[in-house]
Amino acid sequence: MGSDAGTPLNFHGENGLEIYWMQQAGMKPMDALVSANARLRQKRWAGTIRIGSVEEGKSADLLICDENPLDDLKRLADKKNLRAVFLDGKLAARQPTDSYPVSVLVPDLLTIGSM
Repeated sequence: MGSDAGTPLNFHGENGLEIYWMQQAGMKPMDALVSANARLRQKRWAGTIRIGSVEEGKSADLLICDENPLDDLKRLADKKNLRAVFLDGKLAARQPTDSYPVSVLVPDLLTIGSM
């Protein structure tokens, strides 16, 4: 999944549709979703794998949705379906009506829909 956002017909905040279009081109939904995760590759710091699964002590990037995106990949482009985005284990974006503990917030927290 690249970022052509900001070019004609590719608007910022709508790149979630790229995963849907990968499926339309013949990929299975899970394969399209996995291929879009640039950080899926396991990285090692001091011999320890720090990403690749959701576990204590690891650094997670998560997209929290109201509904399973594998049922319809267009849901990834629907900002109303997106609840939160976590980057490196910290909350980076959320719905304006949701609240989270201060310990998980990043300094420049975004509100989904304002991106």
